[in-house]
Amino acid sequence: MSRPEFTNAKRLCDYAPSQEYSDTHNRIHSELGDGLMIESLEIQNFRGFEHITLPKLKHINIIVGENGSGKTALLESLYLAAGGPALALKLRAWRGLGDRVLFPIADTASLSSLWRDIFYRFDQSKTALISLHGSPDMTRRLEIRHEPTDTVLFPANGQVKDVQLTPPILFEWFEGGKSIKVVRPSFDNNQLKIEGAPRVISASFYSSATPLDPGEIANWFSALDKKNNAGSVVDSITKIFPFIKHLSLQIESGISMIHADMDGLEEKIPIGLISSGINKLLALLVTIANQRVIYIDEIENGFYYKVMPKVWAVLYEHCSNYGTQIFASTHSWECLKAAANVVEKNEKDFCLLRAKRENGKCNFEQFDGKNFRQALDQQIDPR
Repeated sequence: MSRPEFTNAKRLCDYAPSQEYSDTHNRIHSELGDGLMIESLEIQNFRGFEHITLPKLKHINIIVGENGSGKTALLESLYLAAGGPALALKLRAWRGLGDRVLFPIADTASLSSLWRDIFYRFDQSKTALISLHGSPDMTRRLEIRHEPTDTVLFPANGQVKDVQLTPPILFEWFEGGKSIKVVRPSFDNNQLKIEGAPRVISASFYSSATPLDPGEIANWFSALDKKNNAGSVVDSITKIFPFIKHLSLQIESGISMIHADMDGLEEKIPIGLISSGINKLLALLVTIANQRVIYIDEIENGFYYKVMPKVWAVLYEHCSNYGTQIFASTHSWECLKAAANVVEKNEKDFCLLRAKRENGKCNFEQFDGKNFRQALDQQIDPR
């Protein structure tokens, strides 16, 4: 589905996409109107959330709060509802819990504990619910239920080492009030199997604990370049970082990577060798152009504070051109202050979510763009 521009998009930098491209998006905006995004979120019995509702979400949603207050859990809930149950295991790896799961044969207690941390206060007797509301393609509900089963399957040869167990967890997605997919993971020959998933919402998660994948960045860049739409990304990078003259797709050690042509160097080099921050900005820009929603944990990581105003400006400009929604967490006061100029010019497109934990329960305070801007203008730290 084509995506419209933001309601109040303004050009904040000294560059813009082609006139033909802008005209196309203006037409889409006129035909479809606003709202092609996640407009509200409800969470029950997930992680540290007993029950929260977040209405009036915007195109750029900035999440702040102390450690352990629920910032990352909020991003995880959005991402988990968008895709398959295998994401639950990815989330464990991103939180530093490892990317391997080992169990003794027929250890049903371990199977029950694998997904305990999904449920509020580890209470698996209650269903975890994540409900997204917005445009038709972004509206769905995920229910995660602990459903023990006594089923233990053995192969025909009867070898115990090949026993198949069914973990007591069930993922079910709903759209339009109807169940669209039910997935129950299983163990087969001591290997965890998660097969099947609903239509995946076009979304990407950038974890603060996971390195960027150069191959994925190259694929996104290539998809744009084939349509002659990579120019705005290249312009953004070269104007924020003028020592970079051009970007191109090259092969390095058999892997496709984005390379940069730099002042003073005779050969192009992988952009990841220049700067982790530049590499991250490139990844975000090409993802914005290819996905509907982006979740970014600790957005400030890798960026020098003086460049952050330009980073916010270019992220907003690209999101406005592609109709992409961002949810980004930050711990940095400098990062928030750097957003002041873009927030001031585009209040209707921004929302601040302040996470807090009280008595073991996570919750959020929500501020619209106007209140967010006023806090920044008065040097009030909203974290």
